[in-house]
Amino acid sequence: VAAAAAVILPSVVQIQTQGGVGSGVIYDSDGLILTAAHVVSGAETVTVRFSDGEEVEGTVLGGTSGADVAVVHDPAEVAAALSGTGASARVS
Repeated sequence: VAAAAAVILPSVVQIQTQGGVGSGVIYDSDGLILTAAHVVSGAETVTVRFSDGEEVEGTVLGGTSGADVAVVHDPAEVAAALSGTGASARVS
């Protein structure tokens, strides 16, 4: 379990809006972050906090309340967050 957590940790992010906090997962190296729609509901931008504590601004691309899924985009910082970690940014 510890080995799996070490591989996954760099792709887990915290999503913060004015209304609260939730989590997300970096989906790919293009900067797409998958999160819950209720976390980003009503927001155009969010604060994305990486596992190393770095915070950046992400743009909410859209979501659906029926499936409670949304996508946040932050291309530059995602690649930087994953570099050197050995983590794959692609979810299979």
